[in-house]
Amino acid sequence: MFRSYSHILFKTETNHLDIRKLLVEFIGLNCSLFRSYCHPLSVKDHIDKMKNNYVWGTHAEVFAPALYFSIPVFVAMERSNREYYWAKYGMSQTPSVIFPTDFHATLPNDLGHAEICHVNRNHYDVVINAVDSSLPKTVPYNGTASSSAVNSIIID
Repeated sequence: MFRSYSHILFKTETNHLDIRKLLVEFIGLNCSLFRSYCHPLSVKDHIDKMKNNYVWGTHAEVFAPALYFSIPVFVAMERSNREYYWAKYGMSQTPSVIFPTDFHATLPNDLGHAEICHVNRNHYDVVINAVDSSLPKTVPYNGTASSSAVNSIIID
């Protein structure tokens, strides 16, 4: 997942550890927003675990960049038999958040959203040039992570 975000932001995977550090710190600074994503662990226990490289990201780390960069993150989620649907992570209104002070990423000018794919229900990859991955201007969304079907796709 962190390699995917690094690729989206910097066009290279090499900054994945910096992205991990940033998102883990951001989650720790905004515990109340991430409590439900870290359950059953406490946010403190979750971020202590996530500080270690080679620990897979969770829904908290999918949601964190949506808040940090104020962009929706669309995740291609497997329905069945390699058929996927888009789930949107983000918030309809930006809450008050605390930002880490030691890392500043500049978003590419054309980045209006991020797309990643949840593969085998245990790994996230970046979506590059997805066929028919255009996302609608409006998405049914209730302000929390939603698995509402937005657009079905097939991953080859």
